[in-house]
Amino acid sequence: MTLSPNLNNVLTNLDLPKKCFGCKIVYQNIVENFFVRKKSKDGYSSKCKKCEIQKGIEYARTEIGYLTVCYSSIKNRYKNVRYRSLSEKEKEPHRCNITKKEFFELWEEHKKNFGYRCRLTEIKIILERAVDNKKRRFAGYSNAMSVDRLNPLIGYTKENIIFVSNEANKIKSGVTKDICIKVLKLYEEKGL
Repeated sequence: MTLSPNLNNVLTNLDLPKKCFGCKIVYQNIVENFFVRKKSKDGYSSKCKKCEIQKGIEYARTEIGYLTVCYSSIKNRYKNVRYRSLSEKEKEPHRCNITKKEFFELWEEHKKNFGYRCRLTEIKIILERAVDNKKRRFAGYSNAMSVDRLNPLIGYTKENIIFVSNEANKIKSGVTKDICIKVLKLYEEKGL
């Protein structure tokens, strides 16, 4: 069996030391310290895992990086483990039906009309995620921007997407138009 040149490089370079182009540390174990990159000469990234992760965190803290992460999250939501057992019809409310360009245009429109404020609570929202070092994953600030669907029974469409705070999104989750109408009727009945 003939191996591709890159795969052959990967197999022969595993026990050679490799220097990270980011932090300049020389690592003895490539597999443990570098991510696989099929298109690179040796089959691994040029920066160590720590530097790559830090680069991702820094990018996610920029406006375009944060929005890209949000878009990717809603674009791939229906592929999440908790949705895999659902039928195609049941997955529909979780699908993203807009392009990245349209998503960015919606955000620009929101900023023009509401600034960096939650659409529902009007509190100032930030474009930043907290990093949970113990779990090595992002965790949300309560006032961080979140992408929500006004109607949870419809997917992510231009008409249905709203930009809110994480806190507002949690409070609103699962609330339908019918429930809102019933709550307003109760307010009227009780004279509040």
